[in-house]
Amino acid sequence: GDGGDSIGGAVGGSIGIAAGSGAELHTPVATMSSEESSVLLSASLHASRDAAAKIEEDQGAVSFSVVTNDGADESMIRLVTLKNIFAKQLPKMPKEYIVRLVMDRRHYSLALIKNNVAIGGICYRPYLEQKFAEIAFCAVTASEQVHDSG
Repeated sequence: GDGGDSIGGAVGGSIGIAAGSGAELHTPVATMSSEESSVLLSASLHASRDAAAKIEEDQGAVSFSVVTNDGADESMIRLVTLKNIFAKQLPKMPKEYIVRLVMDRRHYSLALIKNNVAIGGICYRPYLEQKFAEIAFCAVTASEQVHDSG
């Protein structure tokens, strides 16, 4: 590339990613700049990680569940687990604020479930009239970040 804002142009102009099973190089690696090579490697790693996560979902190893504070025991367990994940992964966020939003009945959480335990999620508040949702928190447990879910 020729500077800080040329990543998209350099990659888009000299490297093609083909749809299908993998990445296809249209420019020999030897002629790529280190910046282009780094972007390609990053895209390749993300694609393989995304594929592994998709396989895990297809096989039923992970699932998604929308949880809200409805008073049910299972919901409370999931919400407390998510609260702990958000607090651990977002250490600068006040814990009282996390608890207030996660447990608020106007907020929902999309939980990522593995082995019947929440390993991550997104806490959000829908504004149905405006067809809008505010995302409050999004986090995955540290152990899963290095695998497929992060």
